[in-house]
Formats: sequence, structure tokens, C-alpha cells
Amino acid sequence: LSVGSGVLFGTAPTWQAARLDLNEILKESGRAVQGGRHGLRRALVVVEFALALMLLTGGGVALWSFTAMARAELGFRTDHLLTFTLPVPRDRMVESNTIRAFYDRMLTDVHALPGVRSAAVSTGLPLQGFFRMPFSIPGQPVVEEKARPFARVNLVTSEYLGLMGMRITRGRGLTAADREGGQLVAVVNETFAKRMLGGTAPWSGQPELREVVPGANQPGEPQVWQIVGVVADSRSNGVKNEIAREIHLPFDQSPFPRVRMTVRSEGDPSALQKSIAA
Repeated sequence: LSVGSGVLFGTAPTWQAARLDLNEILKESGRAVQGGRHGLRRALVVVEFALALMLLTGGGVALWSFTAMARAELGFRTDHLLTFTLPVPRDRMVESNTIRAFYDRMLTDVHALPGVRSAAVSTGLPLQGFFRMPFSIPGQPVVEEKARPFARVNLVTSEYLGLMGMRITRGRGLTAADREGGQLVAVVNETFAKRMLGGTAPWSGQPELREVVPGANQPGEPQVWQIVGVVADSRSNGVKNEIAREIHLPFDQSPFPRVRMTVRSEGDPSALQKSIAA
């Protein structure tokens, strides 16, 4: 718009000046200019001012929106974090016990490095995506699986929520005691609790999800998970998007081979890259 208006408003006077007879202008310098030319100039000024005002307004709105997004409360911490994926081939680890042992050892080794405050494994990270799975709540009207609501599901180790600074508002978080063979438990966000459970106690909710099967191309059999805690909402789906329903499940109870690792550092997180890679 700036370039176009500059060309338009610069070309019109140039074209007009090229048609003038300078001798006649000098002779008629004391005479009034024709009203039509005054009208054209006034119209150009009005259009140019309108475009400038539109650009200024649009720029102000864009700047205000950017500032609001930059200051938005995300619901999770972003400082002193190093995140990365582990490119494990899909056919390398398909047994649950192998996956658990591998990542237990990985977390133990990373924890032992100087400068590492805590570390966690998860299948998803805020702003980078989670599993999206349909679910149902026992006791609520039964609907076909295709018509069921969806939730963003994250399989996480016990330190994940604390490491990310995600605050537990009711109940408890996930712990190292939530392991294979124990009761299947889940932590949901406030949006899930409000939309799906209404005014009832979160502990009464038992979302039913299909099992995440390592190495399989499709989910396994339905499993019921007992809600043990509620975590504060976070804008893990993006600052501009509506807060989605989220379910955090213990990684040990539902292991998966391809994950992301998050490390919270004492100082500059980039300084840990070489030692962690080694």
C-alpha cells in the first residue's frame, strides 16, 4: 500500500506538470487555478490520508496483539530448559519392559551430569503437539467412538509437571509410585475437569482411553484411568488458540518408544548440549 500510494500520488502531479505550458503559467500567475484541479488535489489528499490512517491503525492493532501475546500467561515455564527428541527407530523398542529400562537409565545418566537440576521424558511438549485421542466417561451417555470428545494426551514421567512449572490445583501429581501393575491414574487440566465433570469432584471421573501400544499402528483395548489430580490450565496449544482438554498419564504405565526429553539446568541450558549428547 505504501509503495502503491507513493507511485500513484507521485505520478499524478508529474503527469499534470508535464502537460503545462510554463510560459502561460507565468503569464497567468496571478489568476486563480481552475476549480477542477483543486478538486483533484483535494481528493488525492483525502485518499492518501485515509490510506495512511488505515495503515497506522492496522500497525497499531498488530503491535498491540503482538504485545498481548508476548505477555500472555502460558501456564508453564520456559526458562532454563533444554528440549530435544530422541530418534529411536520404531522397530528398535517394542517391548514395554525394554522401553522402561532404556529411559530409566537415560534419565539416571542425565540427572548425574553437572548443571542438571531435573529431567523428564514425555511424548509431547507444549506448543509442539500431544497425542489427540477420543475418550469417554463411564456413567455418561454412551456414544460411538467417532462422536466422542477428544483430549490432548501426554505420557510423562513423574518429574515432568514440576519441571515444567505446571501447578497442581487439586489432588496430587504423578509420582514414581505410579508404575506398572498399580492402579492406572491420570492428571487432567482444569478445562477437562470443568467441561467433562462439571461440579462433581474430579476423583469421581474415570476417563476411558484406548491403550497406547508400542510399535503398533493403532491403539489397543480401552482402559479406565482414575483421576487423582488436576493441574492448572496452560496454553500448550498456542497463545491464540482455545485451551484444550488435556490428560497426563504416567509414562511407566503406558511406555512409548519415541519421546521428547526436557532438562532443566542450573545455568545456561545450551552449555549442557555436548555432555548430554555424549
